[in-house]
Amino acid sequence: MMSSEEFMALAKSEQDQWINPVGRLILAAASIERSVNELLAVLAPEDIEIWRKEEFSLRVGRISEISKNHLSDTLSKGLKEQKRKYWPVMSNRNAIAHNPLFIQAFGHGPDAYVSSTILHQQKDTAYELKDVQKFADEADAVSAELMRFAANFPKALQDEVDYVKCLVTGMHLEFPDPD
Repeated sequence: MMSSEEFMALAKSEQDQWINPVGRLILAAASIERSVNELLAVLAPEDIEIWRKEEFSLRVGRISEISKNHLSDTLSKGLKEQKRKYWPVMSNRNAIAHNPLFIQAFGHGPDAYVSSTILHQQKDTAYELKDVQKFADEADAVSAELMRFAANFPKALQDEVDYVKCLVTGMHLEFPDPD
């Protein structure tokens, strides 16, 4: 039988392998949340303090609602495409962040073998280290793309508003109040 000291040493070594990919996933998800907040601040600046305190899914829903009702098809499609990419990242982040890492050891001495998985309690799913590494790689890419999108969004929105204003004033009409 393996001693508790042997198990703890093996478990620590195994756990250390998870730190980098789990950390990368969590950090990328935080960047995604920040970008969503930035988009919401552009779309509804008067309400940002209220929405910033809401759950992530509610903030995303508010962006979807605004984009359907107040944006051109081009900007609305851009927001929808971003959501299609980052929503799975956030789902994976939640699965990893809210479920435990289980470490099992078999054998003893130099022949000891350690196995580790994150077990999703509601979905009866096990995630291996390679799954989390894949999630982290995807999260890094999606986060970087969303940050670029969010950084360019205010200009795209202003260009669209200026274009509509130009059309309306070009027809000698009064520009409608945005509210």
